[in-house]
Amino acid sequence: MGTYEDDMENRMLRCMLLNTALPSELVIASHLFRRKNEYLSRKLMGFDSIDDVKNGLLLFKPLEHAFDHFQISFIYDKGSNEFRLKVFDPSLRRQRLITKLHPDQRDLVLNIQTTFGDVEGQPLVFMSVERPYKRCLNLQARLARKKAIEAKWIHPDGDEFEDFWSEGMSLAEKMEFFSARDSA
Repeated sequence: MGTYEDDMENRMLRCMLLNTALPSELVIASHLFRRKNEYLSRKLMGFDSIDDVKNGLLLFKPLEHAFDHFQISFIYDKGSNEFRLKVFDPSLRRQRLITKLHPDQRDLVLNIQTTFGDVEGQPLVFMSVERPYKRCLNLQARLARKKAIEAKWIHPDGDEFEDFWSEGMSLAEKMEFFSARDSA
């Protein structure tokens, strides 16, 4: 996951949701399509390396834990062209992010009152044109929704979202990105 920008000189990594640099031991390079399923990556997902930078996100540990346990997902919002956090497990909404850390790791530059509910709906922030594979985020979101229905966190008719399996930024989206970067 080496091409996502970070500041390893100061041992800091930027969480792509919080858009905050945190000590590197608190940010995880999370695989979207899991390593245990690597043998399926080419056939099912269409990429050769499980460590492809587009098969990952840099997330603050508590967010990564909830993502890996299908309690949260990132849903593509076509209107804004962003991936937004969706909390499926309602028990997380009032839970502070920091409570998921070991007590030794709680001294950080982050509002300690921030809950999962506070960050629900926030978009992932990217510092380059590299984007995660939509199909991987789509698969994880569908599995998380299935788990949410089975756990009775949501009603089967609720929290539906459009399919966002297809890939890539359009030329207009790339030009918008570069224009915004040049004006900053």
